[in-house]
Amino acid sequence: MAQRLMRVSLAVLLALALVAPSPVAEACGPFFPETIFIQRIHPDLPFEDYAAGKIGVVQPTYEDSFLVVAYRYFSARPFDAQEQKQLLALWKHEASNEPGGIFVAVDSGQIDWSGELKEIGYSPATDAALPAGSTFAGTSSPFVSYPNCLDDAFRTAANTLKARVQEFGKGSAAVTSWISAQESVFTNCGASRPGANAELPQAADPGLPLLIRQDRDYQTAAAYFYAGRWDEAEKRFQTIAADPSSPWRAIAALVSARCELRAATLSAEDAASEDSRLKAADEQLRKVIADPSFVTVRTAAKRLQGFAEIRLDPAKRFLDLSSAIEDRTSPETIAQDVSDYDLLLARSSETMTLSDTEWKATQEASDMTDWIATFKSGGVEEFPHALDRWHTTHSTPWLLAALSLAISESPDLSSLLESAAAVPLSSPAFLSAKFHRDRLLAAEGKTDQARAEVDLVLRTPKGRLPVSARNLFTALRMTLARNLDEFLRFAPREISVVSSEYTDNDMTDNAGCFFENCKTLSAEPLRFDVDAATALTEDLPTHLLADAAASSRLPVYLRRQVAEAAWTRAVLLDETEIAQQLVPTLSALSPRLEQGLKQYHSSESLSDKHFAAAYLILQWPELRPYISGGTGRLTSAGRIDSYRDNWWCALAPPSPGDLDQQRFGWGYQAYNYGAQNPLLSYFPIEKGSAPSLLAGGDKRTAQKEWTALQQLGCGPTWLGEQVLAWAKLHPDDPRVPEALHLVVHASRWGCNDGETGAYSKEAFELLHKRYPKNDWTAATPYWFN
Repeated sequence: MAQRLMRVSLAVLLALALVAPSPVAEACGPFFPETIFIQRIHPDLPFEDYAAGKIGVVQPTYEDSFLVVAYRYFSARPFDAQEQKQLLALWKHEASNEPGGIFVAVDSGQIDWSGELKEIGYSPATDAALPAGSTFAGTSSPFVSYPNCLDDAFRTAANTLKARVQEFGKGSAAVTSWISAQESVFTNCGASRPGANAELPQAADPGLPLLIRQDRDYQTAAAYFYAGRWDEAEKRFQTIAADPSSPWRAIAALVSARCELRAATLSAEDAASEDSRLKAADEQLRKVIADPSFVTVRTAAKRLQGFAEIRLDPAKRFLDLSSAIEDRTSPETIAQDVSDYDLLLARSSETMTLSDTEWKATQEASDMTDWIATFKSGGVEEFPHALDRWHTTHSTPWLLAALSLAISESPDLSSLLESAAAVPLSSPAFLSAKFHRDRLLAAEGKTDQARAEVDLVLRTPKGRLPVSARNLFTALRMTLARNLDEFLRFAPREISVVSSEYTDNDMTDNAGCFFENCKTLSAEPLRFDVDAATALTEDLPTHLLADAAASSRLPVYLRRQVAEAAWTRAVLLDETEIAQQLVPTLSALSPRLEQGLKQYHSSESLSDKHFAAAYLILQWPELRPYISGGTGRLTSAGRIDSYRDNWWCALAPPSPGDLDQQRFGWGYQAYNYGAQNPLLSYFPIEKGSAPSLLAGGDKRTAQKEWTALQQLGCGPTWLGEQVLAWAKLHPDDPRVPEALHLVVHASRWGCNDGETGAYSKEAFELLHKRYPKNDWTAATPYWFN
């Protein structure tokens, strides 16, 4: 009995590669790193915490599968350990962007079948692995292929072989025959197209043991399957399924239906043919599910049945999935159910699209679907519906939906806030309810109460709050700051992850990051998010920015950025006294600037100071009059960034036709206003992020200064203007040739506006006319428009 159970288990494992779906892989890149403080697409890593019910502050922008999990936990219907394991497999599969089914192990590279054989002491017929890419089969299109033999097939084949060696002995005719047959099977993995000629194993010798002959029947059917000869494979699998003595009986019944599914999705000539094959697969799978002797493959059969039904009748499947997920009637298939549900919820598939009528019917019949659609809307126009649903159900999900959509003028706000305060600390919904309650208290003007409640949350020990949640509460607390010191206390944020666009791959360990200063990302874990960067840049007058640079409240590396911005800004605004006062602070924080700052400090006239400042800034392209959110500039100090992140672009928003600034928009506008950040929905930039700590005079000063900065244009233009004005009057200044060269250099590697090219040309001509034999002239063969 034990041997028979082992045989059945191995058969199920080997066949997983035959029943997995077959998506097409995609590749893209390279992408620039993005510092994420508050996760927008998914919760914080690790996902194990979220799957276990540590929800944090759920965002309406999360992918649907994460909202499904939030709804279940908010509804007091948690996921058990096995369901959590399935959810993690689903999320890992979705994040990997790799081919294969959710429950099939898919590695980044092909398994070395030869190596697997050698590990147990056998040499393959050819002393090499399958050719690269041979696990993918072609289609009628030269640009499309599908994963045919997955890594798990090779891995489980080796396990099956070990079992046969244990039963029949190493070097036996039975085992030798089995190996030869299995190599023939894998030869079909790289079929040029469905229906290709199959490389078949030799027929088993009648004198071999019955188990080996039964294996051979299955191997032959699998060879036809991998070759895309699905009708022939199906007939052979059905024959095996009808043999009560075969250890492959159950899995053969399952893969028989999979033959119909592959034929439907990969080779059906028209919609009618595809529909017919899907119905045939659905009928076979129903029989498998109903047959008690096929209990070992029942869960896999249910998943495949969903694959068929979602294409045959998406509306019915959507309702069935909604009910199964909400009521936890099929926990063994929760990951596949959630995956299929998400596909239908997105309404993005041409072949599985719900009509508006079908969608409305499902939304009315499924509380979860209605909640997700309402919560994701993010619009105040959906608040009345959310409030009505909360009044009707008195449920936590709808309380949170109403809270998230509410504003200070919303009706029945006091009841919502009172109910939010009653959500217990132990509830997965606690942090979401707490954040929106405190946000709304602040919006109502109850700042002291909001401040006290947020402070209580932020006293939670580090590690017990998800990073995104802590950053949201910290951002809210910053808006309630009563003075500069308090503002600076809450301005820095902990990085959740540094990711590559579209992948969210963690790059805090520098993996995959090709910028020079990536190593600083892990060494400097606190950065400014978009709200703090914007407040420091737009809402604080220069004298308070200088005070911030001198404050010990900020980490040294953030003080350095603030000091550099404050000094550059003071220079541009002719705030000479502030610029002079900043010289000792900036020299200590940025020793590389010390010599140039001394020249600036010792200059007497305003024009002299302008030239000294321009000369210094041209040598250090990281100097700019604003604070960057996130990673900021990742190229080393003093070096040109090859993607034009040098000096500053015009601070005014680009006009619709300004393609250059939109394309090379590394400046303040692109970093801050263009950010896809959850903060912007709660604390819009245009409302200002630091109004509570400023007196009326400081607010007016900050606004006046910001307007003046926006009128200055881009960095290379301002720098060119200062250098040329000085060079014309002081031709003997030994700094002039280098400065003229740097003006041309800046016009090549910085942003530009309508005047930049003219300054570049004038600097070039003056340099070549006045200093024809200078080394800097030789280094300047062109000017740039």
